[in-house]
Amino acid sequence: MKTGFGSGGQITVAYVLNGRQVVELFTIAADETIGHFLQRRQCQSRVPEVVRNRDYGVFSQLAGPETCLNDGDRLEFYQPLCTNPLQKRHQLASRRLSENRSCSKGK
Repeated sequence: MKTGFGSGGQITVAYVLNGRQVVELFTIAADETIGHFLQRRQCQSRVPEVVRNRDYGVFSQLAGPETCLNDGDRLEFYQPLCTNPLQKRHQLASRRLSENRSCSKGK
């Protein structure tokens, strides 16, 4: 993870709200951490309540509140998974297998 930069810049913040992806640009201060950014934005009500208690990361890498933001970073807030991906794949495979069996019986 990058450790910081000199003079501030802009970041992209991405999250899902009411089933739709929201992408916003924000200006950041020099050496601003994610934690400081969230505190500052919370006061201005620019980052909605729904993202405050979620995991987040920069460019798909989990990050903590002490992570420094850099000009051009994409801060992403992750939604909790509704189902286990392995379980979902198993369900799809089982369904396809049973569909294939029923098609072959009909011949």
